[in-house]
Amino acid sequence: MNNTPKPNTPSIRVSVSQIRKYKRCARSWWYQYGPLGIKPPANKSASLGSAVHHILEGYLLEGTEPPATKAGRIAACGLDKLPNPDELEIEKSITLPLAENSKILCRIDMLGKDRPYVGDHKTTSDFKWAKTRGELNTDVQLLTYAYAAYHESQPAEVDAELIYYRTRGLPVSMSVSTILKWEDIEKNWALMGEIAEEMAPKKLDPTGDTCAPNTGACNDFGGCFFAGECPFSPRNRKNLDPGLDKVTSRDNNVRALDDAKTKTKKEKRKMSKKSKDIQAAFGILSPDAAEPQKPEPKKADPKAEAVEKLVEMLNPFGGKIP
Repeated sequence: MNNTPKPNTPSIRVSVSQIRKYKRCARSWWYQYGPLGIKPPANKSASLGSAVHHILEGYLLEGTEPPATKAGRIAACGLDKLPNPDELEIEKSITLPLAENSKILCRIDMLGKDRPYVGDHKTTSDFKWAKTRGELNTDVQLLTYAYAAYHESQPAEVDAELIYYRTRGLPVSMSVSTILKWEDIEKNWALMGEIAEEMAPKKLDPTGDTCAPNTGACNDFGGCFFAGECPFSPRNRKNLDPGLDKVTSRDNNVRALDDAKTKTKKEKRKMSKKSKDIQAAFGILSPDAAEPQKPEPKKADPKAEAVEKLVEMLNPFGGKIP
């Protein structure tokens, strides 16, 4: 492969997280990695995840026991799922040329010394976010790390594993593993190179106009950090010029956002009706439902009671009432 940069195209260094961000919303990627270089502050979840990673690194490298802190208790719950530290390379950093105008930095939590193995620590608030074994087979991070680590030996298969540590509630861990085929690893590497080449010329775009927004990502992780600057975000769309003659890409994105909101409202109404139907079928009251009115007891009819008693007396004898 010829890795000489193309004329007038910047040579960029990317990571798996960068490429993921670009594919999710190129506009958001541009705000962070383009000329503006706006770096979002780390949130509480990210800070806790970093602390857990640091503790696990110390345990694997030096045998340091996790401290009696929240991060320490979370890390400790997964120690039994860690491979033998003597068989691992810990926190391995690898930088490789990815394509003509790009290179990639891979920071790998665990690598096998005597066997092809890639492992990564993941913190999550709930195991419902954990990936399945099938999803691991197409996970770009594991596939990319596998190529970076073993591209020289090119084994037929690479063992891959994600160890999840739950951060909310009782600390619990879970391991999900799979076997990656080398042909899939190579295909993913080629695709990552194509995406990086697409990103390279956009990195120096002074306006970001070449980076298409994805309004479906505006609410990711509690809301995009760049919503205040992005003209396509919900909070800024009301400032758009309604007198434009041409339908711009901005207009299209606003319309798409409106359509999405309308669809969401319809789905909520539909689900609300469905819930009420189910509740009615099982006699369940919704939280905001009024207390049902109890029917007034019927007044006893003396004549009817007398007839019923007479029938009971005559039935054993086969008597009938005219």
